Amino acid sequence: MDDTESGWLPGFSVNLSGMNNNLTENLYLALNYNYSSAGIAYKGFVYNPGIPNSARRADTTDQATTQNFLGKLGKGFSIRDNMMLTPYVAGGFQLWNRQLPGSHERYHSELVGAGLMYQYAPTAKLVLGADMRVLALVGGGIKTSQWSSGFGTSGEETVGIHADYKISGGWHVYGGLNFTHFTYTGTGIVTFYQGATKYIGKEPPSSTNLLGMSAGLAYSY
Repeated sequence: MDDTESGWLPGFSVNLSGMNNNLTENLYLALNYNYSSAGIAYKGFVYNPGIPNSARRADTTDQATTQNFLGKLGKGFSIRDNMMLTPYVAGGFQLWNRQLPGSHERYHSELVGAGLMYQYAPTAKLVLGADMRVLALVGGGIKTSQWSSGFGTSGEETVGIHADYKISGGWHVYGGLNFTHFTYTGTGIVTFYQGATKYIGKEPPSSTNLLGMSAGLAYSY
């Protein structure tokens, strides 16, 4: 049984990042939180073990909400006066609520991994950059009111580009594009009924591709 979802998820992002020399030269710290929510097109099946597969087919709208938090800690290395490479370690979590007719699914996973950021300043006001990271999804799972499934460890890969332009004083405008791919690898599905649990099979792997675009206003101090 194949499920597909497609559409745009508008939302907002809160970012805090910077470098300082208090503990070591060019110590990099970044904290990022993303929230998105909207109705997106869903074509697939809804879970209902009491009816045949042909009757479970759904062509509807998924009221989806995603949340993602990621922290980064690294050290910058100057390769030229206007270029820097910053390797970092990262950790965080992701949450995904999927609301379908007769079904509410809650996905969750922790994130841990590493990445590399490249920055180039062609002028005193403009900074261009690229960010690549590979994370492991660990300790995750899905839960509904009727059943649950744990996830095995799998990967998440992200590549992105960004630009930051200083307007005046501490104010900046920024924007970026990024592409993320990750896979949930299902383990055993357990159903709940009248206080008892029952193993009924294995949740198949689920692959997701995300194209993200961001734009905003920032202040540096």
